[in-house]
Amino acid sequence: MKRVNPNFVPRGWILDEVIRRVEKNGERDVLGRIMHMALNPFEDEWHGKTVDGVAWKGDAEEEQRWTGDVPRMEQAMQCSCSS
Repeated sequence: MKRVNPNFVPRGWILDEVIRRVEKNGERDVLGRIMHMALNPFEDEWHGKTVDGVAWKGDAEEEQRWTGDVPRMEQAMQCSCSS
């Protein structure tokens, strides 16, 4: 089952957060972290894992938030089509 159900899926609310953090705060390091998680979605955790012989330095709190339950404020988010 572990190779069928990913632990991380970059959902819209996560991508919105990443875009906001990069645009408003200039936090470019978050891009590397989300890319690493998206490219290795079946891992149990990413922080501290060795990738290509190098220990990955992620953000354990961020990983837990992104792989946990959807925050209450983001649950009712709806998008509309403008076309």
